[in-house]
Amino acid sequence: PSLAFGMALTRIGCFLNGCCFGKQCDLPWGMVFPLDSPAGSTLPGLRLHPTQLYSSLFDWLMVIALVLLDRKKRFDGFLAAVFFIGYGLFRFGIDFVRFYETSVRVAGTALTYNQIISLSLVLAGTAIWLLKPKHPRHK
Repeated sequence: PSLAFGMALTRIGCFLNGCCFGKQCDLPWGMVFPLDSPAGSTLPGLRLHPTQLYSSLFDWLMVIALVLLDRKKRFDGFLAAVFFIGYGLFRFGIDFVRFYETSVRVAGTALTYNQIISLSLVLAGTAIWLLKPKHPRHK
C-alpha cells in the first residue's frame, strides 16, 4: 500500500509540473497546460488527457484495495502479486492515451517500452500468484 500511496502523490506532482501528460483529447475534462510547462511547450494550447490525474486516482484506489486485501492476505507475496498485476494492466492501458515521442515506441509497433515493462509486471505478479506456497499463511 505504501508504494501505491507514494505513486499517487508523485502523479499529483507530475500534474502540477505539467509532465507525464496525455495526448490531445476533446473530452470536457481535457486540460490546457501553461506554456512554460513541459505539456504546454510541447503541445501549446491543446486540450490534453490529464493522464497524471488518471494515474493518481488509480493509485489511490490501489491504496484502498491493498489495505483492504491486507486484512485477508492469503499467502506471502499476495499483495505484491495484486499490485504488480493491477498496476501493470493499468499502466499498459494508460499509455495508449499518454503522449510519447516516437523514439519511445518499440520499433514497428504502437507499443511503448513502458508497456513492455508493464506486461512484465503482470507476468511477475502472475508468477508470484502461481508459485504461492501450498499451505496458506494464517494470521
